[in-house]
Amino acid sequence: GLAWAIIIAVVVKCTGIMDEKITNYTVNGMNFMLKGLLPAIIAGIGINSISIETMISYFTPAALVIIVLAVLGAYIGAIIFGHLFGLWGYEAGITAGLCCCNIGGSGDLAVLGACDRMGLIAYAQLSSRLGGGIVLIVASILFGAFLK
Repeated sequence: GLAWAIIIAVVVKCTGIMDEKITNYTVNGMNFMLKGLLPAIIAGIGINSISIETMISYFTPAALVIIVLAVLGAYIGAIIFGHLFGLWGYEAGITAGLCCCNIGGSGDLAVLGACDRMGLIAYAQLSSRLGGGIVLIVASILFGAFLK
């Protein structure tokens, strides 16, 4: 449902169906709420979603190499394709590259908050769902090939 809401919001904004004042008010409201609640959201979700014991048990040098290469590959690939399609490379790298390699919604908030690009949250959410699935498929193939 959230992905469809984001797609509809992008279509409404791009087509100009809704009055520009209303869309600006919603963006201002979102920015106000994110600035006030972002630290609490990141801390609360991050603490609840990470199990240190599980992370340590899976952490091996081979896994570290695969993770670093997957994140760098996604980031650099997104920058290259962003330039090819006339997008800003840095922002394409953040939304399409880094936001598809994190833990979802709270990871998107952490990445965009650290980059001071909270206005890209709609694109990051799409990237998390679409790109995250692709990264999981590629990573599972790499893990299977290198960890035998």
